[in-house]
Amino acid sequence: MEASSEVSVAFAFEVLNGGGETLRGVFDTRGVSPSTCPPFPDAVVLCHGFRSSRRSRALTAISESLALPTVAFDFSGNGNSGGEFQYGNYAKEVEDLRSIVEWVQERGYRTKGILGHSKGGNVVLLYGAKYDDVDRIVNLSGRCSLTTGVIERIGKEGLEKIQRDGYVDMDGYKITSAGLRERLTTDMSQIEQIRNANVLHVHGSADEVSPASEAAELQKQTPGSKLKVVEGADHSFSNHRDDLIKAVIPFLEG
Repeated sequence: MEASSEVSVAFAFEVLNGGGETLRGVFDTRGVSPSTCPPFPDAVVLCHGFRSSRRSRALTAISESLALPTVAFDFSGNGNSGGEFQYGNYAKEVEDLRSIVEWVQERGYRTKGILGHSKGGNVVLLYGAKYDDVDRIVNLSGRCSLTTGVIERIGKEGLEKIQRDGYVDMDGYKITSAGLRERLTTDMSQIEQIRNANVLHVHGSADEVSPASEAAELQKQTPGSKLKVVEGADHSFSNHRDDLIKAVIPFLEG
């Protein structure tokens, strides 16, 4: 489906999460009016990745191509939202997303789909496992095993410092022993509990952060889901945005 010719009506918003922190984002209604009773107009919520924001180029490209109303927000501790950045933090980000989904409903729309890139891909899958109340879930470049990629990011010396001091300072952020523990103990196999949503996994064959085999494993854990490997694409689909859009838009709008 082509992007809507309706005049977009976008506005910034603030929502409190369960911990009282302010989540900030932008809701582009695409000129679609809310409803006070069913059927409610559909909307899609977009979720960014690790130390990113709603302004992610991949998410922006998808938002600009969707005909449906879109909500893009910053997780707590990221971008313009309140709170302190925390490594790991998957369970809390699932609840951040829950706060957004409920806010969308309160505005008179229905969250038809949730899409996440990188860490956000894991978050939308974990959301589906817990709440299972959306029709479409799209995982872009998410990992299957959250124990992988840790040593590459933190390094052996960093891990030793966490074990010794309880934290390590990285470039602009801190990784604590509690955050690392949550990352290592978050079990993605729970996504087998997704029953009501159609799931799409999209991964680049040249992903430099996590190999496309991660998406294949996630597909095995979500029976009936679809997998699209974009040949030559990196982790952010930098030079393959058109391929990304062709894979994602028909699925979300269908």
